[in-house]
Amino acid sequence: MPAQLSPADWMLAAPLLWLAAAAVAVLLLDAFRPARHLEALLALAGLAGAAWSTLPLLATGSTAGFEGMLRATPALAALALLCLGAAFLAGAISWQRLAGYEEGRHSTAFWT
Repeated sequence: MPAQLSPADWMLAAPLLWLAAAAVAVLLLDAFRPARHLEALLALAGLAGAAWSTLPLLATGSTAGFEGMLRATPALAALALLCLGAAFLAGAISWQRLAGYEEGRHSTAFWT
């Protein structure tokens, strides 16, 4: 018998779906039309969407979804927001380096 999914189940899965959709979009874009700035923008949009969809989990308390396969607590939601924020900040900071790389203002190694 198939499981009946409620809106609460989808609310728990939304951050994961945002990240997965952004990753697939970046991979497809890189495979068919490499555009570094657009790929970075898609990655940042996926991180922002995941963070936005994590915010309601802060107020819901301890919940479970997908028949107990996904669980969320306010502490886990706060930790997810911290990790997503750190990843977004790293991507936003590296945007300047990406601009220099695209314009040919780079050396032969990434660490110089």
